[in-house]
Amino acid sequence: MTRLPRHRVSDISETGIHLRVFSPDNIRETPVNYVHQDDYYIFGFIESGTCNIRIDFKDYELAVNKTALILPGQVHCFTHSDQLSAYLLMIDSAFVEETSQRAFEQYTLTSQLICLSPQQQFSIADITSSP
Repeated sequence: MTRLPRHRVSDISETGIHLRVFSPDNIRETPVNYVHQDDYYIFGFIESGTCNIRIDFKDYELAVNKTALILPGQVHCFTHSDQLSAYLLMIDSAFVEETSQRAFEQYTLTSQLICLSPQQQFSIADITSSP
């Protein structure tokens, strides 16, 4: 039986927190398009364009008003993107309090996507554009 690749937060960050930026102009940073698992939380925010992802064998489309939450251990991959500008915040589970972990787990039982209000979109865009 073949094991899925498992990415570790220690491979991408010494601090346990990493921000990955995707843009149509940056061909060096491309989404991981093979099925795998991670040992950290991923919060994905779409600034523009679209992205299709598969999480636990279910397909989702992300656009400007949606963000995604991927829990440690969930099977996932990117399947397609079009003119994607996005941010992926990766956080070691050691930084997420147990009550928040339970809340995230409960939320993902019904949905992996979070719809953002215009104010929330503006707030995230403001944070990501800060120097």
